[in-house]
Formats: sequence, C-alpha cells, structure tokens
Amino acid sequence: MARRERKEAVRPVIILDNGGDTCKVGLAGQATPRIIPNYAVKPKREQRLYIATDIDELTDFSQLYFKRPIEKGYVVNWDLEFQIWSKIFGKKGIDTQTKDAVLLVTEPLFNPNPIRKTMDEVVFEKFGFEGYVRLPPPALAVRGYQVEHPSFAPVCALVVDSGYSFTHIVPVIEYSPVYPAIRRINIGGKVLTNYLKETISYRAWNMMDETHLINTIKHRLCYVALDFEAELRASRIPSESPLRKEFVLPNGTTRLVGYVKGEYDDPAVQKSSSSSSSSSDDKTGVSSSSGSSSAAAATVKTESPQGSSDGETKVKPEPMETTEDEQSEQERQKKRQRKDEEEDEEQVLVMNNERIAIPELLFNPSDIGVQQAGIPEAIVQAVNAVPEQYRAMLYENILLVGGNALFRNFKERIERELRPLVPEEYNIRIHVPASPLTTVWQGGNAVACTPGALQSMCVRKSEYQEHGARVCAARFRNTETY
Repeated sequence: MARRERKEAVRPVIILDNGGDTCKVGLAGQATPRIIPNYAVKPKREQRLYIATDIDELTDFSQLYFKRPIEKGYVVNWDLEFQIWSKIFGKKGIDTQTKDAVLLVTEPLFNPNPIRKTMDEVVFEKFGFEGYVRLPPPALAVRGYQVEHPSFAPVCALVVDSGYSFTHIVPVIEYSPVYPAIRRINIGGKVLTNYLKETISYRAWNMMDETHLINTIKHRLCYVALDFEAELRASRIPSESPLRKEFVLPNGTTRLVGYVKGEYDDPAVQKSSSSSSSSSDDKTGVSSSSGSSSAAAATVKTESPQGSSDGETKVKPEPMETTEDEQSEQERQKKRQRKDEEEDEEQVLVMNNERIAIPELLFNPSDIGVQQAGIPEAIVQAVNAVPEQYRAMLYENILLVGGNALFRNFKERIERELRPLVPEEYNIRIHVPASPLTTVWQGGNAVACTPGALQSMCVRKSEYQEHGARVCAARFRNTETY
C-alpha cells in the first residue's frame, strides 16, 4: 500500500481552469499557466478549422467565424471541447500523457448533472486519466490570492468573478461557497464585446464580422468611468472630447494589426523615437569636425606667384556637385508623398463615449434591457443573504477576479458606489490580484502542491470503472471544503 501511494505521488497533476473564452492550463509546480483559446475559428477565405493551439498559426484575424464549446457558462458541445482538450494536452500544448496523470479541473457554479456526467465520461473514458478532481472557481480564487499575499487568510471572503459569460458574486466561508447567497449578473465579456460591435457598426464601420478585432479594441480603449454622467457630458462635442481616441484599422495587406494613434504601437511614434535617438548621436559625432572642415575650405595654401607679396592666395572654390543632395531630396519628397497617400487610405475608427459606455453595463445592466442589479448592489444582496456574524468579514475581504477586473478604474468604481450602500460600521476593503485572469489556476496549483490535499478528493480510475459516475457525484459533493 505504501509503495502504491509513493507511485501515485509522482504522477503529474494537470490543473485546468476551463473558462468560457480561454483555458488556463499547466502542470502542478509551474510558476504560471499557459493561456490557450477555448474555441475554434474558421477564416472566411479558408476551409480549415483552427482549434485552440492552432490559432497561433493565423496571421490574418479578419472575418473569423467562431465556434465555441461553452455557451452561457456551460459546456454544450463536448465533441469540440474534446478536440480542444486534445490540443491542450498534446505536443503543441503542455505535452503530457493523460493516462499517467491526474486532472484538477474547475467546474462552473450550478453545473447541471447531465453536463457533470458527460465530463466524467470524457475524463475517464476518452482521455483515460488516472485521477480526477472537480473544484469550484471561487474557492480556488481565494487560495490563489493567498499564494500572492500570504497575510490574506480570512475565514470569509467575497469573490466577484466577472468573466466571459457571467459575473458571479460568491460568499466563500472556510473555502466553501455559500450557494444560497450567490448572485449572478448576466453580463460578461461576451455581452460587452457584442454590444461594442453593434454600437460601432451603427455609428461608424460595419464590423459585425470582426469579433476578434472588436475584442482587441475593447481591451485597448475601454475603461470604467468613475463619474459616468460627468464624463458623458464632457464627450458631447466629439472634436473637443477628452475621451476621443483614434484606432487605425488593419488593411489586410501591409497592416495586419490595428493600433491606437499616438500610443506606443503607433509606427509614427516608434519612428520619431528612433530618429530622435539617432539624431542625438549624430550631433555628438559631427559637431567636433565641422569647424576644421569649414576652415580648410576657406583658404588654400599655394606657391606665391611672381609679384605677390603673400605666400597665401585665395582660390575661388569650384562649384560642388549637388546631384546626390538633389536625389536625396527627391527621395524624401517621394516618401512624404507615399506617407500622405497611406494616411489618406487609412481607415480610422474614432472612439468617443463608447470607451466608457461599454463597461458601464457591469454597473447598469438595465441600459440594454437586462433587469438586474449592478455589481455594487449585487454585492450587498449577496452579503445580506449570509448570517450577520459573517458580514463584516465579507465586506473587508472582497476579491475581484476574471478578465473584466482588468478594466481601468474597476476597483475604484465599485468602492465608490458600494460605500453609500453599506452601513457605516462596516469597513470596505477590495483586493485585486496582480493577474486576475490566472488567480483561479494559481489556487488549483496551491491545492495540488499541498501534501495530501488531493488524496481525499480525487476519484481514481479504478473507482470510476467499478461504480461509474455515482462515485464522482458523491465525492465531489463535499470538495468545496478543503
């Protein structure tokens, strides 16, 4: 028995945070996970379907058709999910033999039983994993933040997980989600991207087929307004708006990636910075020799002709050839002309109040007809649904995770709107990890690296073969507490 435990202890553990947009995957003990798309795309001009890791081979991201295995937070296409996981575990992914490994995978909240059973079948019957653990993301998020901040060790924490499909507010007590108190807002990254796509297509360019590009624009330019009404008033005159930004769209030939004018990726900014550095180097090298060369050109020493009292005779300089200068000037003019023509051909998307109107849906879902509370109000509802003795600790340990936590001013806006809604005797303290996107994976990594943590939760392949999905349902009913 001891020999068997030692053999199982050396088996690799794969941690998989199976998100709606990306998979965060890696082996236990690694510092950071790989982030791999959890979808397949098909370019309009090709017949091939690029799945997960294959998407790295794409160079043109225009007019992509997306095919996703996850809809509204739950896996609905297990055939595609199986293909994606095969790529992730394969040579282009983490390159690990699944038959010799243990899988620790995140399970969405309120996952229906039929989806759970299908996941069990895929894990054991198709991939042949030796062991298997399902854990809820909010509990792992708390563990992940503790890895980053060891002093953060609360009995209670309130996890605000704003991801691709939903935004969940989850009270976690002793690493166990309090399911009756969980609040869900049907606004996530997908809704924000689609809303931006529709807004731009109505106001400017038709970009309904440019999901990837719109997603890039959202990440680059959108942010949460601290005072939405004030910033909206300031943006009424587009030409004078402080929110105005210009995004140069890809043209599909010479420019495959768009950029923001005046930002670090603007070619004009890169060129000016490089030319300024080179010009400063030229000045230090040329100035020292300019005086001697000009002096040498002023006078020429010759033999004194008869009748001349000087030994020095001023010679009229020969006219210099200007062909090279003229050619260089003509080339500069041509370059300027070509640059002007390129600028005229640029398709520029002007972003104004769209920059703040899109993330505003997280705080006012009713703007698009979703009759639900915003994040601050949902936090209060979730806290009020737990016993009173835990409420003070929950308000002092609010943890923001998920892709939408990367929006600028996200934390500050929640804090500003939450303070008037919370009684004065409660302190509010909001925590944001350094990488909100990978915090859940880091929590799974911490669990996998804790000696003996997986043994009590893990379902072995032999147990599944003997008892079927019933052993998974019984074992994972209490995996929230560890």
